[in-house]
Amino acid sequence: MNNMTRTQHHSQNIPLNRTNINIEVDSIPFYVSIAWGWFLFFIPTIIMFIKMYTTHFRIDNNLIIESQGLINKTYKTVDLYRIKNISATYSPVWTGGVLKFELQGNESVTLDLVANPQDVLSNIRQLSLDAKKHQNMTILDY
Repeated sequence: MNNMTRTQHHSQNIPLNRTNINIEVDSIPFYVSIAWGWFLFFIPTIIMFIKMYTTHFRIDNNLIIESQGLINKTYKTVDLYRIKNISATYSPVWTGGVLKFELQGNESVTLDLVANPQDVLSNIRQLSLDAKKHQNMTILDY
């Protein structure tokens, strides 16, 4: 018993931290990872905003023209008299309103981010019929 008390007494006399240095957990990487996660979370939103902001539509004479891009501009054109069929869909998640044009020569052109594609659809059909009349096309030419 005497030996046991001596050991207990001896371990109580040795300080566990002899240099008074405290090592703590750094919380800054946690906050950085939260900020980085939010930034990565918003990357698709930023891309969609830039795409939306830089997309423009124009109807010029017998053409529908879509221009898109901030640095690398891309252009899509649809000849109104070449339209065989138009379809419209709407998906609020990524593409918004989509107009798909089937053209003569088995070509197709898709325009994304169109507001109210169902409303635009009937107007473009009428413009297409007018353009075909202007080109003196018959029903067999469609």
